[in-house]
Amino acid sequence: MDVKKIFCNCVMVLKNFFLMNIFISFQLGEVEVSNLTILVLAFFSSFTFIAVGISSYKLYKSLINEEDK
Repeated sequence: MDVKKIFCNCVMVLKNFFLMNIFISFQLGEVEVSNLTILVLAFFSSFTFIAVGISSYKLYKSLINEEDK
């Protein structure tokens, strides 16, 4: 086998592994939650965190600009 075939096979195996792991669920206490749900919650949480950070930065920047006048 050449290196390209081996690499393609490894990529296919990893792709299938990660696609199947999305549908695997795990226990959070008595509640069973899928990985996809956790990923969606993490995405929205990080989006909110970034939005609040940008808003706070703009507020702080406007406060500094008004003090300079």
